[in-house]
Amino acid sequence: MNRNEVYEVINAERDYQDRRFPAINGVSASPEGFLYIVEELLGQARTKWVGTDTPKDKEVALDFLRKIAATGVRAMEQHGAVKRNV
Repeated sequence: MNRNEVYEVINAERDYQDRRFPAINGVSASPEGFLYIVEELLGQARTKWVGTDTPKDKEVALDFLRKIAATGVRAMEQHGAVKRNV
């Protein structure tokens, strides 16, 4: 999968997030709130992944990575992003 395909997946997840969790006055969570959401998604991913030994393990992990990546994008859309200075 190339970068453009990955961004298509993230964009589709962002569209879903906007439908499922609409922002109020352009903001759905504080920066700290987004960190909490990412932490919660990581916890859910660990719970579903730990203790399983099936071919779906990779799919479960990648499903949560999509959600986490899109949540980070949403946070930056709403609160700005710090550019890499390298």
